[in-house]
Amino acid sequence: MSKGYDKSVDLWALGCLMYELYAQKTPFAADNNAKIFKNIVSSKNTLKFPPRMDPHQVSLIRKLLQQNPAFRIGNLSGGVQDIIDEPFFSSIDFEALKRKDTTAPFVPLIVDELDSSNFDMFDNDVIEVPQYRGDQTVFKDF
Repeated sequence: MSKGYDKSVDLWALGCLMYELYAQKTPFAADNNAKIFKNIVSSKNTLKFPPRMDPHQVSLIRKLLQQNPAFRIGNLSGGVQDIIDEPFFSSIDFEALKRKDTTAPFVPLIVDELDSSNFDMFDNDVIEVPQYRGDQTVFKDF
């Protein structure tokens, strides 16, 4: 499975995403950028996990959020296979997944292509996006 691994995959972002999906907050959350950077740099002391979080998931996330990319799981000699071999993924048949021959663990009920019942409701009127008045040429090929 590790053959064809795209080296541009952001393993740090994968660790952040896994943390956020479980904890419902960012791993280094703070009120300002300086504090966020401080939390990242001192993550051994500041990174906290919810008490009931799967220990295998905690272990994998810690390895993905390794500050030094040279020591980050997925960048080591075993490549992405190291991630696949993590105990957190032991129940996943990656070969079946690759063949698209597996069932999703959760399939939401969808009535039709316009069904948005699986999303939280929010007030569209609250969000005001200011009109961009800058140089439009940057969007010419967009």
